Amino acid sequence: MISTSNNFIGHFFLFFFIICSFWRCANVPPPQPSIPELAVVEPEQFVEMPEPILKRLPSPPKGLNVTSVTYNRDHMMIEWDMSKDSNFSSYILLQSIDTVSDLDTVFITDDINRTTFKLEKFDPTLENWFWINVMNETGLNTSGMKKSNNVEIQAPRSSRLQTVDGKYDLKIEWTMNRDIDFEKYTILRSNNEQMKNREKVKDFLKREDTTLVLSLDSVYFYQIMTQDYWGLTSYSNVIKGDYQIEIWGVEYSIVKTRKIDLAGKKLFGPIPSEFGKLFNLEVLLLQKNFLTKDIPEELWDLRKLRVLNLSKNQFDGNIPVDIHRANSLQEIWFANNNFDGNIPHQIFTLKNLTHINLSSNRLSGNISESLANLGNLRYLNLFDNNFIGSIPVEIGELKNLEFLSLGKNNLTGCIPSEIAK
Repeated sequence: MISTSNNFIGHFFLFFFIICSFWRCANVPPPQPSIPELAVVEPEQFVEMPEPILKRLPSPPKGLNVTSVTYNRDHMMIEWDMSKDSNFSSYILLQSIDTVSDLDTVFITDDINRTTFKLEKFDPTLENWFWINVMNETGLNTSGMKKSNNVEIQAPRSSRLQTVDGKYDLKIEWTMNRDIDFEKYTILRSNNEQMKNREKVKDFLKREDTTLVLSLDSVYFYQIMTQDYWGLTSYSNVIKGDYQIEIWGVEYSIVKTRKIDLAGKKLFGPIPSEFGKLFNLEVLLLQKNFLTKDIPEELWDLRKLRVLNLSKNQFDGNIPVDIHRANSLQEIWFANNNFDGNIPHQIFTLKNLTHINLSSNRLSGNISESLANLGNLRYLNLFDNNFIGSIPVEIGELKNLEFLSLGKNNLTGCIPSEIAK
């Protein structure tokens, strides 16, 4: 039994050796790569921190956003979200103009409920960027999203400018600006329609002031500049400070017209009242025509009228008492008409008169001693009327009188010696 067991063991090892030999020949393993040395880490670097210590580390507050930036003439209003952190400390409002690189601290508060601020000094024509830096009690802070105002780029509404018929002079008026940020109107004028070398005439600070009366001696072009509170401006249309008046088919400038000579033009009918609009008119010559009816009262509104010649026409009735309103009159020529009645005493208040010719009419009554008021009178012609009474001695007080004609009347009495003066 022992011999048989030894044989069996010997055969087993022989068989195992043969199998291993065949396996090694068929599968030769590749050479093993070299393994790099591992870095040695100190044990204390991997020591975990106890959980209670982690819980005590401070955390930054939640960032807050600026929600709106609005403004009016008085202030710019900034609003932001309210913090919900339990350890809130303060809001810090920061501002930058156009660029975030240059910032200013605008406002600081420790009131958690305070989420608005009114900025009184600002320029809405620029981008005003605002953001909130919120801080907690541990000193940590967080910045929120920035927000800017809507930049003011809209100029004020421009006005519409026009001329208005004036009684004594030229008026211009313009449409009223209704913008809430209105600041002023500025009246500009120039010698040319392109408004080159324009100059300021006047400022109007009330939006309701939309009319200007111009006392003009020459023609200018006008324009209205409207300015808002922020300095933005707009301009109206350009108008000529003048307009044309048509009389008997001819146009006359209300500013430039200073003399009209229509003598002997075979004109019929009444004098057009449009003459009263030519406020710079100084000389009006209408003699030797066929004009009738009343003299229009608008003529007496011509404050610069010096010479009025209506001789050799067909006027009748009384000489208008309102003639005294034309207080610049120097020469009155009403000869060869059909005027009747008395000489209105208002004529003797026209102290600039140098010439009066009322000859060849139907005037009556006494010659007034009020003639003495006309100290500048050089020429007085009352020839061929129906005057009665005596020659007033006050004529002797007219030191500048050079021509006197009282013939063909019903005067009586003596020629006063005062005339010799």
